[in-house]
Amino acid sequence: MDDRLMLQLLKQIILQCEFALQAEIDIHCCLNRGNVYGAFYGIQNLLNATANIDKAIVGSRGKKKIQRDRLVKCLEFKDSSMVSEATLIRNDNEHYDERIEVWSRESKHKSLADINVMTAANRSLFTPRDRFRGYDPITGDISFWERTINMPKLTAEIRQILRLAETKAIELQYPPFVRERLVSAIGNSNQVAGTRRKGGHSVPNG
Repeated sequence: MDDRLMLQLLKQIILQCEFALQAEIDIHCCLNRGNVYGAFYGIQNLLNATANIDKAIVGSRGKKKIQRDRLVKCLEFKDSSMVSEATLIRNDNEHYDERIEVWSRESKHKSLADINVMTAANRSLFTPRDRFRGYDPITGDISFWERTINMPKLTAEIRQILRLAETKAIELQYPPFVRERLVSAIGNSNQVAGTRRKGGHSVPNG
């Protein structure tokens, strides 16, 4: 992979990380207001952005992992990445029509739990095939059928990917004396817990 291709993929990864982290903010804002539909709109956006991160790094279903080995190593991306796990839940959401057909064939009780904010204990009252889109307000788990991903852990990994992607993109795009200042600025920004950058350190498209 040459530098130009890698830089463009890094820019896409940076953008999608920002989208994912903005979705996390939106989810919490909606939950605080009791807006369940708004929260699941945010969850859908988070999962879509996460899937785009995964595709930019390793391609659809990991098909580009070998070709993009340089990018994978740079971002310290593992096979066990929560980003890849979250992509599976995103696929469940995207192929909702197929999942509902399976539910129609296999569900014994036809008791559908969907777009629900509920704890794991309450969710367990439904059989696995009856559990569609769910969010646990205690743990922050996002679920679909038997699959579950923890949102706080997922977004923590996305922040790490964002930091590494920004640092590498700066290295590819700027001379050393500018690079040091920008990387230092990213480091200082990451020390502020629970806050997001407002675009100040993202690599420009130019």
